[in-house]
Amino acid sequence: MPTKTPVKEKIDDKCDKAFNHDPATTTINYTNTEKGISIDLPYNPNWYENPTDPLYSGYQLPETNIIRVDFGPQTVFEACSWPRTYMLNIHPAEDFVEYKKSLEEKNEPDISEKEINGLKILEYIDYGLCTYPTVYVFGEKANYELVPLCSGNHEKDFEFMESIAKTIKLVP
Repeated sequence: MPTKTPVKEKIDDKCDKAFNHDPATTTINYTNTEKGISIDLPYNPNWYENPTDPLYSGYQLPETNIIRVDFGPQTVFEACSWPRTYMLNIHPAEDFVEYKKSLEEKNEPDISEKEINGLKILEYIDYGLCTYPTVYVFGEKANYELVPLCSGNHEKDFEFMESIAKTIKLVP
């Protein structure tokens, strides 16, 4: 009779997974006309083991109005899960002044206002289990949040996410 592999060994196998973290070789355009965005997201075909994996398809977060698009290489994370290293979160449209005020009320330090391609942007570091350098872009139909899974280098992550934000085009 065959024996079952203990659960611990299966978890350890998942935790020992090595992923390709080579730099992006190109971009893939993600467009959502309902949410009014076209954006070029970094891509490397070596980040995917299975070439038929869906590329940058958005999904709705449970019990929210937020659509998430995961991108970038995969990595081993909490409980040996395999998430992608960056996220585009598409939020319902909210007023710039009101959103900034809500951040200030949460005592978010160092909120920076910018403008990229005529779009208003707030940059700040959100604190939770990790630190999340956040680039929050205000659109017409929705707002767009670029954030890493967890940051080890805030300056580098802000630069990377700003470079992606520069590709945003509002779609009527």
